[in-house]
Amino acid sequence: MVKAIVFTNHLSSLTAVDYFIAQDWLCAIVSTDYQQPQNSPIAELCNIKSIPFYKTGKSDFLTKVEKIFDELKPDIALTFGFSYRIPPELYTIPPMG
Repeated sequence: MVKAIVFTNHLSSLTAVDYFIAQDWLCAIVSTDYQQPQNSPIAELCNIKSIPFYKTGKSDFLTKVEKIFDELKPDIALTFGFSYRIPPELYTIPPMG
């Protein structure tokens, strides 16, 4: 089974997130601490499906995500409509990038 973490803060990712949940691949969502009201369905879906939903700001992004990766040990990290630049070193942590 693949364990994926998805970086997203955009409603357009909802279909993909729902698919990953249905496949039992999704182990967490990482989002920005700036949420737009129309994007709250992502957090609501995670709450309903008991998927961890993390919010992070730019200032603590790297530290917080490294801790999440260390705890959950994802196989892959994916990005869908995420507004922060993801440091390249984060993609070297999961075995599949």
